[in-house]
Amino acid sequence: MPTRLHQILALEKTAKATTEGAVTRAYHDAQKTALFNGLTRVYTASDADDQERLPPERKMVQLTAAEVLGRAAQAWTRQANVVATKDATNQTAKASVMLGGQVLVADVPVSTLLYLEKMLVNVAEMVKKMPVLDPEVEWGTAPDAATGQWKSKPEQTVRTRKVPKAFVKAPATDKHPAQVDVFTEDVIVGTWQKTLFSGALPAARKADMLSRVQEVQEAVKVAREYANQAVVVPGAVGEPIFDFVLGALG
Repeated sequence: MPTRLHQILALEKTAKATTEGAVTRAYHDAQKTALFNGLTRVYTASDADDQERLPPERKMVQLTAAEVLGRAAQAWTRQANVVATKDATNQTAKASVMLGGQVLVADVPVSTLLYLEKMLVNVAEMVKKMPVLDPEVEWGTAPDAATGQWKSKPEQTVRTRKVPKAFVKAPATDKHPAQVDVFTEDVIVGTWQKTLFSGALPAARKADMLSRVQEVQEAVKVAREYANQAVVVPGAVGEPIFDFVLGALG
């Protein structure tokens, strides 16, 4: 059964973790110089009649450079081969983004599909932040073709001014002056005509755009999952590299 791209993607995470552990261990081992050293020491008396006998001494070499480098190289080789296989397969792994049975974008590389998934998350967030037209205002049926702005139905209001008026409560007589009350009256002196303009989106249009973004997101995800079913193209780059680097160790 052929290996699929999605399986290599899962192996890459494991290979990375294994390599990090092996390389960290190799770094630590390389600094333990005492473990790379060994010796033997045997005592022989100069005088054959000397009865003193001293036991031989021996210290074993516990690490060799070839062993430490070999362990690290083995892990690096595996990870390099997994990455090379993934990248080689990514060059052939493609899928079309389909909407309603129709091709929206044909033969998109899997790496581009991954980018599109992330991009569309940002697109959706941007659309969500767009303001909508005030629902309490009566707007036109379409935005202006030149400016893209919406225009409200003109609303007319009056402007008034307070004008002083006099009310004679009692007319003047030969004995008393007239009794007059002064008050103010609001008199219309002009009119205002107000028209609102807006660059916001109609609420229905915003909802439709969000729905469309979600539809494309789902289509891209389906395409990416399909592309990840591609049969892997083996990549073996680790062996020749480390055969050359470690060749001098024999």
